[in-house]
Amino acid sequence: LGLLPVSCCSPGLRGNSGPCEKASRSPGVSVGEAMAIWCRRQRQGVRFVLNKEGRHFPPVDSDGFGAVFPISNVSREDGGNYSCSYHSRSEPFAVSDPSDPMELVVRGEGYPKPNISGIPRRGVSVGEAMAIWCRRQRQGVRFVLNKEGRHFPPVDSDGFGAVFPISNVSREDGGNYSCSYHSRSEPFAVSDPSDPMELLTGLWIRFVHAMAGFSNSGSGPLREWQGFSMVGSRAVSLHSKTLLCIQHL
Repeated sequence: LGLLPVSCCSPGLRGNSGPCEKASRSPGVSVGEAMAIWCRRQRQGVRFVLNKEGRHFPPVDSDGFGAVFPISNVSREDGGNYSCSYHSRSEPFAVSDPSDPMELVVRGEGYPKPNISGIPRRGVSVGEAMAIWCRRQRQGVRFVLNKEGRHFPPVDSDGFGAVFPISNVSREDGGNYSCSYHSRSEPFAVSDPSDPMELLTGLWIRFVHAMAGFSNSGSGPLREWQGFSMVGSRAVSLHSKTLLCIQHL
């Protein structure tokens, strides 16, 4: 059973301050797992209330400094933004301000993991441009790129993939990258992450990732092919199909 803290520190109502902890985003919980949401505050003997976008959970009395709200079998519907508040048992109408929201992401069930690769394949030197390409055989989804806890702005795709450009590669860009995706209508129901792609940095950058079967063939300006919006100028062939990918941004 995992404990996911709800965030925050906010001014209170009638002298009560909100449940306090560092703002939090869940790393993702798989469908069917057990978990819990933990609300806490440095005040004993209060009653905690958990809220999810208009849904109110049964309040929990606490003789300590916090309360746990278990979810025994996580489903897609459990994804969303949660917050909690508390009040004295003797003054149920004098309620603290809510905590900052915690975003719960539910992974898996019906969303196969995507593929990830670096472009160009040859690698780039520090200071050059490159891109990371996430793709999946599912149209009209939103792709998210992650790097060891860092979340890049999501990219909407009307095709089967999305490109995340890095305009000026630095050594700090090295590390493990993965991507995931979700329906635009269900932002808290997310695919499992792709296998990681490791970007090694030094004087030259190279990708530790298999992309067998590619060969160079031609160049051109901004192109679009089978729903992939690609910036750049290199065409590569894979199993006799032409993909337009990025070489220069």
